[in-house]
Amino acid sequence: MKQQTEQESVLSRLKRNPAKASDFLSDQLVITRLDVHTNPVTHPGHINGFAAVLATAGRFDISINADTYSVEAGSMVIFHPNCTVCVTGAAPDTDVYLAAITRPFLNNMSIDMGITLPWYLSVRRHPVIALHDDDRQIVRDMLHSMLGVVHSGESPYRVEILGCMATAFIYKLIGIYQQEKLMDTRGRHSNKELLFEQFVELLLAHYRSERSLGFYARRLGISSKYLSLVIKTVSGKSAVEWIDDYVIQEAKNLLLRSGLSIGEVAARLNFSTQSFFGKYFKLHTGISPKKFQTLGK
Repeated sequence: MKQQTEQESVLSRLKRNPAKASDFLSDQLVITRLDVHTNPVTHPGHINGFAAVLATAGRFDISINADTYSVEAGSMVIFHPNCTVCVTGAAPDTDVYLAAITRPFLNNMSIDMGITLPWYLSVRRHPVIALHDDDRQIVRDMLHSMLGVVHSGESPYRVEILGCMATAFIYKLIGIYQQEKLMDTRGRHSNKELLFEQFVELLLAHYRSERSLGFYARRLGISSKYLSLVIKTVSGKSAVEWIDDYVIQEAKNLLLRSGLSIGEVAARLNFSTQSFFGKYFKLHTGISPKKFQTLGK
């Protein structure tokens, strides 16, 4: 319960600032510019989702899960879900962009999980990355454009537009990590982190056919309870949430892009019946597969 309170406190502190309240799309997406000397990350806290900071001027020091990093102008720091963050020092002229995308917003984005999971693991090892001049300008322009859409008020399709822009932003960051050859670099890991990586590798291989937590626990030679505890500790999400997120994202991709019928999608994902698939999909998305297909056309 304490962690959840801290997760909420980072955004709630920022939202209490009248000058920054308009930078929120409800509590699910935040794009803002900050003076790090007066921002809410000067106190330890969590952000429940994905967050990135681009330093446009100055420099600052930030603690991420008790490890301290120096972030120079032109660099980015990326926070994986549920990490503890705190700015510990900053130059007087420091200026940053902050983007925070919470899990509910992420779940509605169309992202290839097979690409994002290796990146997620890389971010845990390499949270700070220096950008080349062209990438720095592109990333800054993308953040500035998203901020403009957030400020556009209740314009038609604002949420959908921001979803597409946020998806492009994440893919841009993934591309930067790939160009810098950080996706394949493996550092030293704790036993729990290694177990998380093994779980992820199994998930990538089997999520289209296996949704049972017990299946992954048996393959790893541990109990389901211990697997759940480790995955939650390392990633901030439970193992079941990881499995469901992968299945739902694949279902969305198949429903919109494969040309398969709903029954064929259900079979492709190893559901016993189309009805069972429909109930599962609605439980996790709030709408039926048919309505999702209709809205996506």
